[in-house]
Amino acid sequence: MENKKDRIAEINVDILIEKSQLSVKNIENQCIIVTAQLENGFVITETHSFIDKDNFNIGIGVEKCIDKIKNKLWELEAYRLQCIL
Repeated sequence: MENKKDRIAEINVDILIEKSQLSVKNIENQCIIVTAQLENGFVITETHSFIDKDNFNIGIGVEKCIDKIKNKLWELEAYRLQCIL
């Protein structure tokens, strides 16, 4: 039987993002850099680049970066959980 404590709930990762201080930097309408400073001070930085400046969309770039940051958080939380177990 699965123990709920042995699982990382998606909501926990979303809460970590919500409690983070996000910084967005636009580099010449070709690259987006998003930095998330977590509540404990740990910083995760991700980027998303656009091949063609005509396709640049800051919203899409930020969304892609936040998805990458969430993936890193999943990995970090999984590591932390395995250390506990």
